[in-house]
Amino acid sequence: MRRLAFLLVVVLLGAGSAGVPAAWAMYRWVDDNGDVHINTRLEDIPERFQKKAQQISQPGPAPHETCASWPTDPKGGARVAFSRDRDHILVKACINGKGPVLLIVDTGAPPTVISPRVLEEFGVNLKDAQSVPVGGVGSGVGVGRLVMVRSIQVGGAKQGPMKVIAWELGAGFADGLLGQDFMSKFIVEVDNQRGVLTLTPR
Repeated sequence: MRRLAFLLVVVLLGAGSAGVPAAWAMYRWVDDNGDVHINTRLEDIPERFQKKAQQISQPGPAPHETCASWPTDPKGGARVAFSRDRDHILVKACINGKGPVLLIVDTGAPPTVISPRVLEEFGVNLKDAQSVPVGGVGSGVGVGRLVMVRSIQVGGAKQGPMKVIAWELGAGFADGLLGQDFMSKFIVEVDNQRGVLTLTPR
């Protein structure tokens, strides 16, 4: 649903038609932390970043829709489609503005856990990270590594910088899970009929 809408916008903008209405405009900008943002109105971008904002139709890689906030999102929150695997709710997310990664929504787990493979792929250095015990998550008991990420983002819902545990959940699992350190900042609503997760800032 969300992906289809995003692709439709990109196709319309990329067509180069002079008749494309201004309401379809989308602007890509990067903040001081290197995180990518998408806004549909230039005036919604902080003034000091406006001059460097680019329309999606301009040359350059468009960020994944997971890193974007949308007019239908609660302010500072998100309204995103989710999928299910076993008894888990899964959403797409961005780490440090890059993505997508598939994460389990777990309001019962205190820490957020991300696959070491994903973190290294996104440029997070695990070499000197502090070792921490991990138990009852995915593949069982072991030792994870505590690392800092600049941001974690699901739609327009964003937190960071924050510490996460680098730990592989195991074969057949997602790329990680969103724990209480992220989810507790939002009121969580699950619409099972439509498959939509809404995160509203507390």
